[in-house]
Amino acid sequence: MNQLLRANLRTHARRYIATGLAVVISTAFIMTCLSLGAGLQNSLTQRITDRYHSTAAIVSYSVDSSHENSAFKDMDQVADAIQTIDGVKNIHKYWMFPASAITGEEKFPVFLTTLATEPFTQPHIVEGKVPAKASEITIDSAQASSFNLHVGDSLTITIDSAGVQAAKNVMTISGITKEPLGAFPSAVVLPEGAKLILGSFQPHELLISDGNVQPSADTQKNLVERIETRLGKNSGFTVQTAHAALEKELEQARMGGNTSLAMILVFPLIAAAVAIIVVSTTFQVVMTQRRREFALLRAIGAKTRQVRSLVICEAVMIGVISALIGVLCGAALGAGILAYFDLVHLSLSTLFPVTSMVITWASATFVTLLVALRPALNMARISPVAALSPLENYNTEAKKSRRIFLIISTLVFLASAASMSWFAFSSTNDHAFNFALASGFVALIASMILCAALLPYVAYSLGRLTRGIIPQIARENIIRSTGRSGATAVAITIGVTLMTMMALGAFSVQKTLITEVDTQRPYDLNVSTQNTEISSDLQQRIATTRGVQVTVPVRQINATLSQAHKQSDAEVMQFILRGYPDLNSVAHSPVEPIADDTVLLPDMDLHVNDGDKVTVCVTENTCATLTGHIQKNVYDGVLRVSERTLTSLSPQAPVGMVIVKLASDADAITVQSDLASIDSSLSVDGAAIERAMYMKIIHVILMIVLGLLGISVIVALVGVTNTLSLSVHERTRENGLLRALGMKRKDMRWMLAVEALLIACAATLTGIILGTGFGIAGVYALPISTDHTLIVFPWGIVAGMSALAIGAALVASWLPGRRASRTSPVEALAHE
Repeated sequence: MNQLLRANLRTHARRYIATGLAVVISTAFIMTCLSLGAGLQNSLTQRITDRYHSTAAIVSYSVDSSHENSAFKDMDQVADAIQTIDGVKNIHKYWMFPASAITGEEKFPVFLTTLATEPFTQPHIVEGKVPAKASEITIDSAQASSFNLHVGDSLTITIDSAGVQAAKNVMTISGITKEPLGAFPSAVVLPEGAKLILGSFQPHELLISDGNVQPSADTQKNLVERIETRLGKNSGFTVQTAHAALEKELEQARMGGNTSLAMILVFPLIAAAVAIIVVSTTFQVVMTQRRREFALLRAIGAKTRQVRSLVICEAVMIGVISALIGVLCGAALGAGILAYFDLVHLSLSTLFPVTSMVITWASATFVTLLVALRPALNMARISPVAALSPLENYNTEAKKSRRIFLIISTLVFLASAASMSWFAFSSTNDHAFNFALASGFVALIASMILCAALLPYVAYSLGRLTRGIIPQIARENIIRSTGRSGATAVAITIGVTLMTMMALGAFSVQKTLITEVDTQRPYDLNVSTQNTEISSDLQQRIATTRGVQVTVPVRQINATLSQAHKQSDAEVMQFILRGYPDLNSVAHSPVEPIADDTVLLPDMDLHVNDGDKVTVCVTENTCATLTGHIQKNVYDGVLRVSERTLTSLSPQAPVGMVIVKLASDADAITVQSDLASIDSSLSVDGAAIERAMYMKIIHVILMIVLGLLGISVIVALVGVTNTLSLSVHERTRENGLLRALGMKRKDMRWMLAVEALLIACAATLTGIILGTGFGIAGVYALPISTDHTLIVFPWGIVAGMSALAIGAALVASWLPGRRASRTSPVEALAHE
């Protein structure tokens, strides 16, 4: 039997190539994702662990309590108080704050953090040194490369956060650091440097060391108790062991990592599902083609158990070898990506996770065996006489059970599609998205079962639109083996459906979010100043900046606000008063002008109700009584009035802000950087940046998703090649007869190309229709709060995807067509 097994593998190796290739691609895809997931998780764990290196205790602000009644008003006082506690050797005042760095005409974000002294973790310096004085700073190597910065260069640091009044400080780059991929682009300064930049410095938390690199749990607990005793109860500060803080962060990282890995694994699992279809189809067709061979074995004395074992051993050998190749290739690819991005220390256990490799290999082998088990059992149960009967008699035996299965699948599809539509469009349930997702998944599976039965006839119907004997033979060949043609078409349909769904969802969500931004924040960019006025020269330079289409200056002045019937000092508050002209020329949606008797108030604790009369004063004797209307979710401390109202109060009020509308082809990030570089006093923000962020994020996610789903399409195309190859082998005598009757080689190739074209067109068309339906339901089911949901069909992506799928199917038909055309009529007619 072993000799027969080896002989069968050699004889039928060509038929099993596509099976092995599908297993290799899907297994390598899964293993690559697992390797990357393990490497990223290892990198994140190492980063978190390094943060608490040599730390025994941590002091932070309590979230749910105030320290107004505490003896300690801030972290500095706490640090001074615990410095003398027995066991406290070193204290690191940890602090991080968002800022902007300006070099020449470029502006980029950084996160300022304070330098930790020994024994705490030091920044990884790749060039230069750590800061030694207040005016020195380190930056990340990625930013140094992007903006061509070197040690010794000057960098201007400014704070853009609301409520922070900080001057721009010129710092000298003392060193370049290497941050792990995905980490914040940190800029390290001394505590004195942080104070220089902000004007004041308060750490966010204290990391406390007892002098040990790895303090024991008991040591940490005892130190925490001593610190808590010193601070007293209700101090407004929380003290915890480094071990507890580390475990909490690691648990959050593990949860996030597992969630991310689960999301990423969806795509290789889709590819694996397509591979299962290809493998299953191959085994069913090959087993059917070898019925006479098995009948001969049974006739000469082979038992049912021996035939079954022979087929199972073939499947196991194919699974073992293909899965092993896929696991090794996937692990090597994952290790190469990790090493390229320097995500982990290059240890073999991290780059090549043995446990994941073994589990993936065993799972792929088992699934291959499982898929081959049914054809093996069917062949083993057939008697020699039945196996030697015509193939048509064998095919009619399963029609009745298949018809019942299709009726059940149709009912399941209709019910699940109705459920998905209800939860997507009509339900107000808090878990509507989850229910819609579950219903959609069931509907997708049921639709693929129906497609397997119906797509061959769809392809046949498309073939009837063509003329000529070659297309006629091609469409007849499709329905001669509906099971094989249907499985091949389904493999393509899955990929096209999911890609259409994701593209439509991404484009629709992007359009919905951008429209919502335009409605709530209709202006592209706001240019403001830290000074009292934007001069006419600066206004001119802003207006002539490349990418700027229209600008509108807005005047402002300092003012006070009080209720009209309460004039006590306690009720008077300081604000910025801005006078807004008609802004429709710079708005993306209609803007209603502010009435002359109205002031728009920020959503703050003003002790004013909407519609109350308030008094706005720019000087002691220059006031106006206006009707106040509160702007929901606006917290910027600005009073908004009409331009006419402001002019009546202060005719010479200076321009304090310029509202900018961008040209349609302008890049918001580039224009923002250009505007900020005009003068160091200018700050630029606005909805255009948010809009650009949405577009960039959704575009990146869409490209990644389409790329990942593309693997499943590649596996499906392997199935197309396999189907046509098996068809060529099965119809060898028929093809030989056609050649003998005068069909040319190019006609033979064209016949197989038409067959592949019809299957691909039917599958692509069906996939687009299903993907559109699932995509629309998914967009409406998403738990996003917007006034309107907009649907955008991605014509360009769908057209490109369709052309790619159909073109790739034609390419996939080349090898089988070449093989069929090169077989001589004499050899083909002699084939058994």
